[in-house]
Amino acid sequence: MSQSCSSQSSPSSTNERGNGEHSQCFEADAPLDAILSCIELHHKVLILMRGLPGSGKSYLARNLEKRGLNGRVFSTDDFFCSPNGSYVFDQNKLSDYHAQNVGRVRDAIGEDRTPVIVDNTNVFGVHMKPYANLVSLS
Repeated sequence: MSQSCSSQSSPSSTNERGNGEHSQCFEADAPLDAILSCIELHHKVLILMRGLPGSGKSYLARNLEKRGLNGRVFSTDDFFCSPNGSYVFDQNKLSDYHAQNVGRVRDAIGEDRTPVIVDNTNVFGVHMKPYANLVSLS
């Protein structure tokens, strides 16, 4: 379910960990070109977008999604889209919708999709923790 209502070279050999994995695949702040390299090499990639509304997160997420074989973008905002396509925010449902989004991301990771992209504001680190915990479980 992509958001549809209104509301980024190859790594050098010095980045290899010895088992074919690249160190940037495990970094929280890897540069965009390193992330693209991991996606193009079909590594399992989870990307947590972070930024204020209108900062370009969704635009970048959609472009990154296209670089993978079977990537998906997941946003809690998807749940606030009405059948007619308008965005209707309800604070009372936010916690439940965040939990549902974590479930969708968990399922995508289990299906070996890559990249899996979480397109939320993630203003505070605590907002990203449920998603980061999924990686430690896989």
